[in-house]
Amino acid sequence: MKHTHSILGLCCIMALLTGCATTAPVQEVRQVSAAYDAALAAGEPLLDELAIAERRGVVKAKMAEASPFTTDDGLTVFLTFKVSMAASLASIGDPPSTARQRRGLKVVGSYIDVLEILAEGKNIEEAKSRVRTLGMNLAALAAVATGGAGAAVQPLLAAFDPILDGVARTQNVQELRELVLRGEKPIDTLLDDLMTSSEDIYTVLIDEAMNAAMDTHSQNKAAQRADVLKIAGYQVAVGNYVVLLQQVRATLSTLAEAVRAPSRATLTAMAASTSELLVQAHAVRRAYAVIRNPATTGAVLEVTR
Repeated sequence: MKHTHSILGLCCIMALLTGCATTAPVQEVRQVSAAYDAALAAGEPLLDELAIAERRGVVKAKMAEASPFTTDDGLTVFLTFKVSMAASLASIGDPPSTARQRRGLKVVGSYIDVLEILAEGKNIEEAKSRVRTLGMNLAALAAVATGGAGAAVQPLLAAFDPILDGVARTQNVQELRELVLRGEKPIDTLLDDLMTSSEDIYTVLIDEAMNAAMDTHSQNKAAQRADVLKIAGYQVAVGNYVVLLQQVRATLSTLAEAVRAPSRATLTAMAASTSELLVQAHAVRRAYAVIRNPATTGAVLEVTR
């Protein structure tokens, strides 16, 4: 009798363990998706400013080519139109560097979206459709990635080619899950590239204020201080953006592991990482509101040291 109870007890334990290992972490993955959306929203104001600064930089660099005319009160217009300046003069879309950031982040979001569908074990055709959307976002990223950025994107495309090619041949959600999880490493590399490019983002953002502080306002201490405070604000803003991407990276890693092998440990790790991402996203939004007020930038710097 005691032997029978031991067998039944063992069977119950095995059933619990098996159930834990096979239960899809639906709610947890949905929370990751929501946290990523919050992080994306928190980074938008900085990318909006990057777009403005990037446009100004291109216009300034190409000003001589476009026959500028400046009024006495400082308004400048161009008497010729150059196609190469279209993205910088337009009020829609993004100039190249900003577009690469936004499309890169969209690729990451699409990958999280695919993992969410796979974790829920939804219809295989719906899951395949989401993977195809991921492929379209990869193509959109490749379309704006040139030079050094293009070189960084090529390995990503090469890594996803076999994944995208294999989607049509998968027969069930489990096969598709295993296929998609191969994209974890290249997506991680993409996030690393986005963080590395923050060095160029910072250069573009501070260019106008730096030139003003060192030249235009060099003899006007009050105006120069305002320029320096603006640069100080960008230091914090870009730093926050990178830390946010680092947390996205960590959260995506725990998400992939939980989708690959759901267990109490992986779900706990994912919950903790997701919670931290949400906290940081909200903190970045609050900090950015303070940073945009030059009078409080110094206070922000003191707090963050």
